[in-house]
Amino acid sequence: MSVALSRKRVIKNSFSQLLTFALSGGSKAIAAIMVARTLGPGGMGTFSLSWTLAGTLAFVAVLGLDNRLIRELARARDASELERSLPLACILGVVFGGLLTAIPALTGVHSDAAQALAAAGGFVAISAPILIFRASFHAREKMELETAACVVEGAVALIAVGLALNAGFGVGGAMLGLTAGRAANLLLCVVFYRRLWGPVRFRMDVTHWFSLVREGWPLAVSYSLTATYLRFDILILAIFHPSTEVGMYGAASVILLTAPLVAVSFSSSLYPILAQSDGIEDGHLRRVFQQTTRILLVAALPLATGLTLLSESIAELLFGAGFGDTGKYLALLAWVLPFRFVNHLFGVVLAATDRRSKRVAAVALALAANLVLNLLLIPSWGAYGAVIATVATELVIAGILLWGIRPLRPYVVRPLVEGAAVSLALAAVVLSTPGGVIVQLMTGGVVFFVGLATIFLWLPGRASAGPPAVDPKPSPAA
Repeated sequence: MSVALSRKRVIKNSFSQLLTFALSGGSKAIAAIMVARTLGPGGMGTFSLSWTLAGTLAFVAVLGLDNRLIRELARARDASELERSLPLACILGVVFGGLLTAIPALTGVHSDAAQALAAAGGFVAISAPILIFRASFHAREKMELETAACVVEGAVALIAVGLALNAGFGVGGAMLGLTAGRAANLLLCVVFYRRLWGPVRFRMDVTHWFSLVREGWPLAVSYSLTATYLRFDILILAIFHPSTEVGMYGAASVILLTAPLVAVSFSSSLYPILAQSDGIEDGHLRRVFQQTTRILLVAALPLATGLTLLSESIAELLFGAGFGDTGKYLALLAWVLPFRFVNHLFGVVLAATDRRSKRVAAVALALAANLVLNLLLIPSWGAYGAVIATVATELVIAGILLWGIRPLRPYVVRPLVEGAAVSLALAAVVLSTPGGVIVQLMTGGVVFFVGLATIFLWLPGRASAGPPAVDPKPSPAA
């Protein structure tokens, strides 16, 4: 089977994924900003810790079932796989969510952090079946259904968080607000699933569950390790340093996790299509991969430049005057973005071409490096040590993933030159623009989009700049 790719499908899927990630990640970023401005750095530190654990377990709990389903359903649309996976996901969600909910009872601690973790347990339990429903939408390339569910989740969550903070319920109330939004998402997913696949049925096939876990464990370990290393710095920082410093660094992490949404949505939208390829050496896959890498790198460099130049102003604008150190951390963390942009694409290619074990090895080595660096640097250097560990980890991941996707080779020199040109233009305009951070952001945004349009639409070689229209190779029957 060959990659059958068209601009219309990629644009549709990418836009749906962009909205989904923007609404999901954006609503949580706004909730974090609300917590920071209401409760200050200390409250933000507690929120960062509880959300870190909840966000990690929400992905770990499903054990890779969702990504396996996308691949299998894209190849053969058999609803029986969904019906077997749903009850297993629900059980796993309750188990992992219960771990967080039980923390106050097990430790005997009733602090704000313990209450927030207890509230986050519901979020984890609800997330597991949502990921299965999402996989069913992706497999049918109905990603707009996930987007619609995230619209409702974001609206409900922000309203609930705002009401909880206004009523004085603190971080625990904020986490309950996010859980309420997640519950609204689940209800809408059930409605959409019924329209797409029919009634929601549960097949209690324990023997098959063992098979699912056995087959899916490499991807489960990969995503579990990824989720861990993305948030491990917060956990270590919370052990060795006060919650105010955790809050400062956590605020910078909110921006760092939100900024790559466009790149992640674009790469993720290609997964169902790439899963139909003949393998890593498929010529169509190679062309899509090289062109997508170029797009991501050219976009990432000026974005990192802009965040570095305006980091302190952005931090003060979003979180308030009490978050002065956040801008310093953000200026350095911004240069993680080019690596995260392409690393996500490399991981998508490995998963789509049945090279999951290589991704597991890459992330496992990166996690080990991240763990060692965080333990060595954070006790003495605090948040700056976490910054260094994060940048070094992304470098390690990039190198290992490049080895894993052989013989694919991304374009590097040309996009770096093009991205640097846009970055220089952006820096010149932003630094010479008076009127405060809002005006600077607007002018920088104009330069950013004009620069990308110039490179991909008007310069020579424009035919190879964007996602190509590729006709499927003729089948043997033809």
